Amino acid sequence: MRALPFILILAACRPATTMERPVPPRPDKEPHLLSLHGHDRTDPYFWMRLSEEQRDADPPDAHTQRVIDHLNAENAYAEAVLAPVKDLRDSLYAEMRGRIKETDMSVPYRENGYWYHHRFEEGKEYAVHVRREDREGAPEVDFLDENKLSEGHAYFDLADFEVSPGNGLVCYSVDTVGRRVYELRFLDLRTGEEL
Repeated sequence: MRALPFILILAACRPATTMERPVPPRPDKEPHLLSLHGHDRTDPYFWMRLSEEQRDADPPDAHTQRVIDHLNAENAYAEAVLAPVKDLRDSLYAEMRGRIKETDMSVPYRENGYWYHHRFEEGKEYAVHVRREDREGAPEVDFLDENKLSEGHAYFDLADFEVSPGNGLVCYSVDTVGRRVYELRFLDLRTGEEL
């Protein structure tokens, strides 16, 4: 009985934020049996898995919309929980960005009569790939600008490129959806035209 006033005082001193915490979204559990190598297991969240067709559908079907709605609820919850430390997050992000040398260049390498390197420019997200013929006074030529290639895409990744033995074409692979499914593209290095 003596502890009751003490407990009431402690409860009254609790910060209001702990009483108003947002409730995390709880995904529905729908058991789905998976069998592999003679072993069975139940995945209650298998319903969140989407096929390629469902991911690419526009507009999304009802099932896809259900998954999207749940993910949006999780994102809203994360934003609400992290809202009290938004200023700290912003200052940490700015500090980390401040330590990154935004204008940078790779070490050049020589291949088939040309010097190649890539550079990053301040304020830009992606690399610019450059080459220069291996002769005195040859100009540098930007042949693949990832910043231009990424325009209009929410996601962009240039995986690799290969210049033809005759130095006239470049083949490069890009992913613009984030599923590691790359599209091969060809560029005429003499004209700058996509083939």
